[in-house]
Amino acid sequence: MHGNITNLSKANMYKISDYLAPCFRSAYPLGLPEEFEFVTVLRMNGSTVTKNWNFWLMQDLNGEEQLAVRLNGESLSLEFTFTTLNKTRETAVFPFLPFLFNSQWHSILLKVNKHSVTLFVDCIMVDSQNTPQRGIVNLDGYTLIGKLKDNPVLAVPRASGPVGPPGPAGVPGIDGVAGERGDDGEDGPAGPDGDAGKLGSAGLPGEPGADVSILFQIIHPLPSISCLSSLAPFLSSLMIV
Repeated sequence: MHGNITNLSKANMYKISDYLAPCFRSAYPLGLPEEFEFVTVLRMNGSTVTKNWNFWLMQDLNGEEQLAVRLNGESLSLEFTFTTLNKTRETAVFPFLPFLFNSQWHSILLKVNKHSVTLFVDCIMVDSQNTPQRGIVNLDGYTLIGKLKDNPVLAVPRASGPVGPPGPAGVPGIDGVAGERGDDGEDGPAGPDGDAGKLGSAGLPGEPGADVSILFQIIHPLPSISCLSSLAPFLSSLMIV
């Protein structure tokens, strides 16, 4: 295959740049074997998680897909597509693999036999499916690695660098619309008696009352009842004016 491979010494990794083989007869001089194994190590994170990646895609000269190993971020699945002896296109789908999209490194091994395909993830067998026999792959075509399914331009997911510091806090948003008033709650229990209040100010002076004079005489010793008639002059001196 032809292409540019750059050694990234700091990351101890390789970056594939425009890794396109205009003709892969040199890579497979005897043709693609009937049985083979596809191995890759990958990490899906950031915006790559939800994308549809063709990790390995073989096309004929007309751009028709002949064979592909695809990681589908929308359905969280891995797909193996191939052409049968009857020239029909078949796809073996290994569904619901969310652990491949957890931003961690994983190894994938796809073992392709004459009538089956088996998936291993991190050296553990996940599933095996029976398949019809594959047809012969036309070598007068193209091999693409790391191509987005829905993007005609070659794209390669690259290793991410260290996580940068968090950015500044955003501007607070405007206040939302006030909600409706809720129902009144039940009356609570009466509270304790409060402290006694201060003495009030003195009232206004009242109106003057009427003058009263009491004139009386005390007779001592008290005369007998038989003499009351003789006390009339004295009793008449007791009066209220």
